[in-house]
Amino acid sequence: MPASVVVRLISLHAMPQAPIWSRLGFRERTASPDIQPQYQALIGQFVRETQVRVFYIEKNLKIENNVIQINGHRFRSHLVEKRCLGAERVFLLGASARAEDMQRLEEFQQSQNMEQAVILDAVLSEKVDYALDFVEKELTVELRRSGLVFGTRLSCGYGDFSLENQGYFFQALEFAQQGIRLSPQNILIPEKTVTALAPVFRR
Repeated sequence: MPASVVVRLISLHAMPQAPIWSRLGFRERTASPDIQPQYQALIGQFVRETQVRVFYIEKNLKIENNVIQINGHRFRSHLVEKRCLGAERVFLLGASARAEDMQRLEEFQQSQNMEQAVILDAVLSEKVDYALDFVEKELTVELRRSGLVFGTRLSCGYGDFSLENQGYFFQALEFAQQGIRLSPQNILIPEKTVTALAPVFRR
């Protein structure tokens, strides 16, 4: 298992498209005949043409007085405590859209090409989310060999897992080296960037 941050560029051409349609406000197979062929073509094109950077690293954790600690960082969250109770270690996961794809989205928006902008935005949003599922499934194969299994992962901003913790992910996943920034409001830039904490348990 990785002792340093693993960074990969993945395509995810086979990702499911139903969530993209849902984000656009439609069901994949019941969209209006007036838009379905055009939308389907654009969704397929953008899924093929875009890629996602993924990041992950394994960390030890300890629990003292019901406070989860990873390398001295304290996650003051009842939800994190509940998800990690009994865990042997954790994985820090991240996924981010490429700068080239974000630039293309910005160009669509600036040129008022809103149809393509909206569809590309939906594809990138769903692709970075799906990337976490993809990486977790890959790592699951390795964990099983050691009798380990993932618990339910958790992202900053959910429940009482405050966005203030995003700074720890930013540092631990070495995002600055990859051109990813963190705003004073603890928002990752580019906006199509997600992180998660995934506890690992003994089966």
